[in-house]
Amino acid sequence: MRDIALYEACVHLGKNRLASQQLKNREEPAFIPFALDDNTDIPVMAEELAHKNSVNITDLHSLSSGKDEVYEVTVCGSYADFIRFLNDMDCLMPPVFVEITHLESGRDENRAAGIMSIDIHSCKVKRENKSNNE
Repeated sequence: MRDIALYEACVHLGKNRLASQQLKNREEPAFIPFALDDNTDIPVMAEELAHKNSVNITDLHSLSSGKDEVYEVTVCGSYADFIRFLNDMDCLMPPVFVEITHLESGRDENRAAGIMSIDIHSCKVKRENKSNNE
């Protein structure tokens, strides 16, 4: 029963993220994801958070085009671990938008587990010195 509730929490979390993003798009027609610092390395941060939260990254690749930085990450683990992983991503990498694109149930030994794919979107923007523009 606990595993079912955690699975449903993951699904609900994914839907809330999508709804939140759609609402932002309506409020701000020219919405752009928050800018990341030039030194931020999303794949390394994702791997560190996965290790911390006991999820295993099975695939991590770039879908980037132009100035937007987009990664697709597939992880496997328990639903509780997925939730902790996503919450830590929100805390440690606030300037990225994370979208759950796939959630599949399964078993890992004697516990319910799953496979989750997420897209991590960001946009690196160079900051200009305002005094040069004045």
